[in-house]
Amino acid sequence: MNLNFCNYNKPSQPIYRKIGDICLFAIPLYTPIILSLPITDNVKLIVTAITSIVLATVKIISKFSVDSNYMGSVEVKDLVNDTRTGNTVIT
Repeated sequence: MNLNFCNYNKPSQPIYRKIGDICLFAIPLYTPIILSLPITDNVKLIVTAITSIVLATVKIISKFSVDSNYMGSVEVKDLVNDTRTGNTVIT
């Protein structure tokens, strides 16, 4: 896994993207379970905060991984027919 800040806008590896998405979607699922535990309110809040931070951090880290098949972004340019040669050229 290649982690780099420059990889933020590039597509992530599918397995890491799925893991990060599952962690992000799990936050609302774990919160009511933690809040219904028979522990003090302060401990519930601390455990909820730590769980949310850890799961969100996994999603953020997965966003900085880059797909190994990604070859870089290509700038879209105009295609113009060259009347002299009949070929299509990129301008």
